[in-house]
Amino acid sequence: MLTVGVVFMNFEMMLAFHAGPALAGIKPSSMVSCGYEEIEQLQQRLSVMNACMNKKGIILRPIKRLQSRILVLVYRYDKLKEAVFKKENLEYLNSQGYPVNEGLENVLCYLEERLQDSCNFPHEIGIFLGYPLDDVLGFVNNQGKDCLLAGCWKVYSEPEKAQVLFNRYERCRNCLCRKIKQGESIIDVFGCAA
Repeated sequence: MLTVGVVFMNFEMMLAFHAGPALAGIKPSSMVSCGYEEIEQLQQRLSVMNACMNKKGIILRPIKRLQSRILVLVYRYDKLKEAVFKKENLEYLNSQGYPVNEGLENVLCYLEERLQDSCNFPHEIGIFLGYPLDDVLGFVNNQGKDCLLAGCWKVYSEPEKAQVLFNRYERCRNCLCRKIKQGESIIDVFGCAA
């Protein structure tokens, strides 16, 4: 059985690996999948992390419960708001029924509802994760086939630009994971400690 300290370290490493670019603000958000047993042990840790990190605009929000897992949306409030309310993204989300005139919180609540009501992910989740709308629509129109590049997402336009971003995400992830391995915490790295 893992000790609580090891579980926290594993959770922090999981955050660093899967959400590093969102934590660093180079991506609006990321999703991290946690097992129920992990989340039960880490519920207090999430509260502590949010209490510290919310002051810096970083939020860890459980967003979907699966049979044996919970998905946590990790985001920078300002970056996510900017991505969602970008003109073309806003229009697309509006066409999908999102309450875009009611603020980011209501848009996120609607996303949670869509996620809970579906066994699959609604394709527009890509907008929340920072994917270009052309790639979200390309995925929908091509049913996930015939992409120009596959990396953090399937790319249907501007593969060179996407590859630069993928490389940037990878460097960020590696740097943050290295810091966690050296004993720093996510809270320390992002200057959120009291």
